Amino acid sequence: MSTISSTSSALPEVVWGNIISFLPAKQQLLNRRVCKIWQRISEVDSCKVAFMQSISSLKVSDFALFLNNRPNLIQDLVNRTFNEILDPGFKIKRKFLTEIVENYFELDSSTVIPCLQSFTERQREIIETLNFTHSYPYWSDLTDEQVEEVIKLCPNLKSLTLFNINITGSCLAQVAENNRLEILSLNHCEILNEEFLAEFFSKATHLKEVRLEETNITGRCLTQIAENNRLETLNLYNCMYLNERFLTGFFLKVTHLKEIYLGRTDITGKSLTHIADKLEILGLNSCGNLDETSLSAVFSMAIQLKKVSLLATSITGRFLVHIPVKNHLETLELDFCKNLEEDALAEFFLRVTHLKVLKLSSVNITGRCFAQISERTQLKNLCLNICKKLEEDALAELFSRVAHIEEIWLSGTNITGRCFAPISERTQLKNLDLSQCKNLEKDALAELFSRAAHLKVLGLSITNIIGRCFVQISERSQLKNLKLHL
Repeated sequence: MSTISSTSSALPEVVWGNIISFLPAKQQLLNRRVCKIWQRISEVDSCKVAFMQSISSLKVSDFALFLNNRPNLIQDLVNRTFNEILDPGFKIKRKFLTEIVENYFELDSSTVIPCLQSFTERQREIIETLNFTHSYPYWSDLTDEQVEEVIKLCPNLKSLTLFNINITGSCLAQVAENNRLEILSLNHCEILNEEFLAEFFSKATHLKEVRLEETNITGRCLTQIAENNRLETLNLYNCMYLNERFLTGFFLKVTHLKEIYLGRTDITGKSLTHIADKLEILGLNSCGNLDETSLSAVFSMAIQLKKVSLLATSITGRFLVHIPVKNHLETLELDFCKNLEEDALAEFFLRVTHLKVLKLSSVNITGRCFAQISERTQLKNLCLNICKKLEEDALAELFSRVAHIEEIWLSGTNITGRCFAPISERTQLKNLDLSQCKNLEKDALAELFSRAAHLKVLGLSITNIIGRCFVQISERSQLKNLKLHL
């Protein structure tokens, strides 16, 4: 049984609110039943806010129990009004109301509208985000009519996620001209009607992010986007029917676009020339029809580009050398690019000084290209898993110059570990994965361990290493995770 001394009960309300906020919702409810002081304290506003926060973090199953056992308690919190000090900008109340609506959706989508209708107009006005995500591969029975009503009931909605929902998009066509939607996600909605989407995009002047992954669109709907749009991010991953001609028309109308994800589509890249000078993130993973001449034109203008992902494509990499000298590229991901040419990479590395993340797993390089990486480069993360042709001398040369490196991934390679010899005691190395490296030499590793005092995660699963080399691990070591699975 919970007990609280009379002295403790005299603590300021705000202190009690902070204390109670650390307890799970069930415990808070139990305490108010078994202790009169707890019961009295739980009625003050600061503790009500704490209770509201706890309920907001409940799993759907636990929320259902609360709803069944104490429906009046939930309603009481919904109707409570708190001052600006306890809940500045309605931040806590907004999250609470949002979670209630989303939990109702998870329990039974048909209850979403009655739930929203039970709120006052002012309560609905503070809801800005709704996420209706249905477990894949089963469809939700949420209808266009219901979504349309949700949007009408929540006039200040800024972010709407409808994942795996069987809608056509007619609900969006009815959106008011003065809508405030900034983020729209329709991933896995596979029966969308582009005419409805086109009508919506013509009115979506506040839209900043659109996600249409694995949908049936061709891109025709995008060409109708409002001229004064503010779109910054577009994700069309695995849109198999995407027509690059429509993308070209769309790109001519977007002046703020910074991030685009077009993985697993049939584009050549030619359309991207219209937005290349503003792009910061470009994702073209598993695009089988890329044209390197078009990519050369794109990269020659990509002065703002910070991240490029081209995993599992057939590129040679020759277009990379066209990137402007004064580029800002920080992340390059070329894993599983089997046709990558090392000479092209070498010339590219001469032009990048801001590179922090380099991923080249399962490519046919020796590592000689790394000789062109500048000492000024701030490389922190290097991933070379399953690169079977790596030469340790080339790696040693690289490690002698990248003083800021924090993560190295060399799983499934043929290295012995001698390449680590140039790594100094000033190394910031935190994560090293050498799993499935069958040729490791314990003396080479022992030498590294004696210097790598910041190492926190070490992967040596399925290797020939036994425990003797670990004796050399520095007393200052911060090692927390050692993986030695057979």
